[in-house]
Amino acid sequence: MRSAKGINELANIPGDTRVSAELLIEIQGERFAYAGEAIDWNARLALIRTSAPLAVGTEVTIHVPRTGRSTPGLIVSKARELSHFGVALAAPDSF
Repeated sequence: MRSAKGINELANIPGDTRVSAELLIEIQGERFAYAGEAIDWNARLALIRTSAPLAVGTEVTIHVPRTGRSTPGLIVSKARELSHFGVALAAPDSF
């Protein structure tokens, strides 16, 4: 498990575009999407905040209602603040 500092380091890769957005996080195998927010994101990773019961290794689909687009992702870290997670994005260009 990474610390909050570690997650922020993952999200702060120079040269990448960061966007803040409201999200829906769908956990693989569930028929429910949790509300969330992208705190920071770049071409490969996102730092999100959500009340969803996520664990490292959970497969998710991140939906951006504003654009109507989505991408699969994998929870790769969990911050000490229980609602903050690092997500590796499978297809970030779809946003």
